Amino acid sequence: MNIYDEIKRKITGKRATQYRKSCLIIPCGWFGFDYKEIHKRASENNCHFITYDFKEVDRSEKIYLDYCKYKEITYRGVNLYESSIYNICNDLELAPKFLDFSDQVQKKVLEKWYEIAARHVDYATRLFDENKIELVIIPQGYVLEAAVVRQIAVNRGVSVLAIENSLSKDKLLWDNVSGITVNANLGKNYFWKFKSSIDERTAIKYKEDFLRNIKLLKVSEHSSPKTQYPRNGGRKTILFLSQVYLDSSIIFGIYDFPDTVKIIEILCRFCERMNYELIVKLHPKEIEGNSILNRPYDKITWRKIKSNKYLADKIEQQTYVHVDFENSYDTYSLISNADVCVTVNSMAGIEALLLGKNVILCGQSSYGGLGFTFEAYNQEFLDFFLELVTTKNKTMINADADKFFYIYLEKYCIDKTNGALISLIEKQQLARR
Repeated sequence: MNIYDEIKRKITGKRATQYRKSCLIIPCGWFGFDYKEIHKRASENNCHFITYDFKEVDRSEKIYLDYCKYKEITYRGVNLYESSIYNICNDLELAPKFLDFSDQVQKKVLEKWYEIAARHVDYATRLFDENKIELVIIPQGYVLEAAVVRQIAVNRGVSVLAIENSLSKDKLLWDNVSGITVNANLGKNYFWKFKSSIDERTAIKYKEDFLRNIKLLKVSEHSSPKTQYPRNGGRKTILFLSQVYLDSSIIFGIYDFPDTVKIIEILCRFCERMNYELIVKLHPKEIEGNSILNRPYDKITWRKIKSNKYLADKIEQQTYVHVDFENSYDTYSLISNADVCVTVNSMAGIEALLLGKNVILCGQSSYGGLGFTFEAYNQEFLDFFLELVTTKNKTMINADADKFFYIYLEKYCIDKTNGALISLIEKQQLARR
C-alpha cells in the first residue's frame, strides 16, 4: 500500500482496494484455466482481482418464509428462488414442474437452499461493499453462487461476464448482456450481425472439416463409441437426442412439457400410431458423471423412464422404442439413420442440422427460431411437426444452419485459453470506461 492509499485509509477507514478498480471472479474447474496467471496478468494492468472464496459472515437479516409466495422471497434484494432453484432441483432429482413444497421433504430442501443462498448473499454483499468492483466473471449464470453474484451485480449496475464450455472442447462461449450463457447467450446476435458477410462456401467447408474431425473436437463426457446402430429398413425412425435430466438448459429452457421423459412418451405414442421406430439416445454423462452437487447421476433419465409404466412396457416389448442408456452406439450413425431428430435444446441438434436432418426443438435454444428448426412449444406442436416432416416431407433445412455454426464457433466463441479469457476480460473493462 503506498502513502496516498494509507492516508486515504486513515481518513476514511476504508481499505485501498475500494479505490482500485476490481474484478470479482468465481473460479470453476470446468474450464481448466490457470487462475494464478489470470490474476497476475490482471495485476499488470492495474486491476485488482478478487477470487470468490466463500466464508461465513454474520447474518444481517432474517429470512421470512411464506410458502404461498416462495418464488417471491427476497433477501437483501436477491430473489432466493431464482438463486437456488437449480440446486434445489438437483438435490431432489426433480424437474421444476414436479416440485411441491407442501411435501415436508421438499420443504426442508427448500429451506436448506434458501439458507445457503442467504449466506452467499451476505458474503458477496460484503465483497461488493469493501471493493470497487466493476466486473464480475461467473460460470454459466445458474449455479447458486453465480446466480447470487449476478443478481447483486445487476442490482448495483456492475457488468457481468458469464462463461461456459461450448460444443467444441477448444472453444468457450460467453455473455455480457444477460449474464447467462445457457440458452440466453449472444449466439443469435452474432448470427444476425455476420450472416450476410459470410460466404456460403466458407461455411460449408468449415462444416465439412468439423464433421471430419468431430470425434477429436468433442468434450470427452459427450463422446460416443464407433459402434453403428443397425437401421431398420422397413420403418421410419425418429431420434430423440436426450440431455442430462437436470441440466440447466433443460430446467430453464424446456417449453410446455413437464420433463424430457414426457417428451419421450409423446414420441413413443406417435411412433406406435404411425408404426415408426423411436431411438432414444441418453446423454453419456449420466452414466458416470456427477451433478453440480457432486452426486453421481446414476443414469437418472433411464431411472425416470423405467418409472413411467407406459414406456417401461413398450421398452420391454421391443416393438417401437429402443433406448441407448449405456452409450452403446455412435451418436452420428444414429443421426444419419434418422428421418427426423427431436431434442429439447441439445447442441447435438445443430450437429444433426449439419448432417442434413430436420430438427424439432422442444425448448429455448441458442440456435432456435432462426429459420432452420421447427419449434414445438407443446404436445400439439410436436405431434403436428412430426407428421409434417414424416408424412408430408416438409423441411426447414437451409444454408443458414451452416452459417450459424461457423459464426457461432469462429466469430462468437473464444479459444479456451488463459490468454483469450484475459483478452475478453480486458475488452469488458475498456467498454465500461
